[in-house]
Amino acid sequence: MAKFLVLAFIGLTGISIGLGTDSWSYCSNCADGPLRWTGNCASGKSQSPIDISFTNVTYKSFSDWNWQNYGSTLSTKFTQENTGSALQVNLPDKKFFVSGGGLVGNYTTAQFHLHWGPENGQGGKSKFRLRQIPQLYLKSCQRKHNYTHCTFSSLSPLFPSNTSKFYRYQGSLTTPGCFESVTWTVFHDSVKISASQVAAIRSLMMNDTDYIGLNYRPTQALNTRTVYASFDVSPATETPTVADSAAGVKITTSLLLLMLIGALFLN
Repeated sequence: MAKFLVLAFIGLTGISIGLGTDSWSYCSNCADGPLRWTGNCASGKSQSPIDISFTNVTYKSFSDWNWQNYGSTLSTKFTQENTGSALQVNLPDKKFFVSGGGLVGNYTTAQFHLHWGPENGQGGKSKFRLRQIPQLYLKSCQRKHNYTHCTFSSLSPLFPSNTSKFYRYQGSLTTPGCFESVTWTVFHDSVKISASQVAAIRSLMMNDTDYIGLNYRPTQALNTRTVYASFDVSPATETPTVADSAAGVKITTSLLLLMLIGALFLN
């Protein structure tokens, strides 16, 4: 089975790759919603996402990160796609690499997804039409079929300025089949995106009449797992809060916007 590494922000958390073949949705009250997902999703003991608090983490020293090309402007393109349940960005093959941070091996970024809620306090596919897809740190985009082909400037704006503070735990994919082969790295510091970008993301449609809306999995039980922190966490540490202003939206855990920054496959 493939191993996955998830690099996530607090509030821009984690990656989800839908590898299941059965019909599923994020509709909490629907027959195919998260509460009725089967297999590992229902019986697994290391499921994601989880609620990370200062009271359930243990300090652990990690090696320094080694990022390759994340801050570079490359003369190549990637695609943005409205999948009907999320916004998916496919990156060019073997252009971005990361190692260190306590990881074993070298990883390359393949894609990332964005997940969101219909309101700032919130953290079965059918044929759909594309609507406006937000340009996130892009130079130019050209529309073709169901994809938008873009030239990107850099991936570094998607990361917090301080990547030395992060949480680490073993978890799962957040869509069926919820395979428990994922190493999660959740950065402590948040990043900001503009209110207009949030509005553009929320304008995406799942079909001709319905907005995608809430499209993230509820938090799962920690069970016997240990969550590690790369820094000393004390009760005096300020708890992240949600800040919403005309200048932009600060994404934190309480929004639980699952913005994927890296379907990273072991190289």
